[in-house]
Amino acid sequence: MKASLSIPTAGTYRYGFRYRFTDAGAPWVYCDQNGTTVPPLGTYGSVTVKPPLTNHVVISEFSGGNGSGTGATDEFVELYNPTNADVDLSGWQVSYKSATGASYSVIATLAAGKVLRAHGYFLLTGANFSGGIASDATYAADTSASTTAGGHIRLQRLSGTVFVDVDKLGYGTGNQPEGSAAPSHPAVGGSLERKAVSSSTSATMAVGGADASRGNGQDTDNNSVDFVVRAARQPQNSASPLEFY
Repeated sequence: MKASLSIPTAGTYRYGFRYRFTDAGAPWVYCDQNGTTVPPLGTYGSVTVKPPLTNHVVISEFSGGNGSGTGATDEFVELYNPTNADVDLSGWQVSYKSATGASYSVIATLAAGKVLRAHGYFLLTGANFSGGIASDATYAADTSASTTAGGHIRLQRLSGTVFVDVDKLGYGTGNQPEGSAAPSHPAVGGSLERKAVSSSTSATMAVGGADASRGNGQDTDNNSVDFVVRAARQPQNSASPLEFY
């Protein structure tokens, strides 16, 4: 298991600390605020790094629009990486399908060099996005029709010469969800957000809620139990703080 400790500036802590790390079968490695050390017994603490809830990138939040006119394309698709390793998104595709459509249409192909940090976010936005934070990638499609009925968002990566599914969100009257469809898209200004953990609710995922900063790692392959309705959407991008469950 690999873990990272981030110390902003050497000497900024009033009290020192001491931890020990190990990998399966490997000797203990002891570290403190000054680097590796050989401490006396009983002077160290232990750190346990939890395995991720989900082992792949997920669609973490989706907003299909913010009203009529230009608000119809004030939309976004947010991705989250619940794993402990950065993921290269080069060439990955995001696609959209209406509730009963016959096939998906690609709305964005991610450029080479796009990376999603471990426990970080990546934000794709529509033409008139007004979320107040920077986009990591943009798209021109209009998915606003799905806010009054249902639809699907799909994330794929290239495996050899074939695109394979990484994650999918089907909502409302969408006829090809993972498991059963997530709730219908909320009213103007809202979104659908993936849970942090199985017990998450709309209230605990909202700003100030108990799960608001715990990431979006809940994935049972059943959209109906993995997503909640957010009355006020909350897009996050690659510059947003990392989140751990």
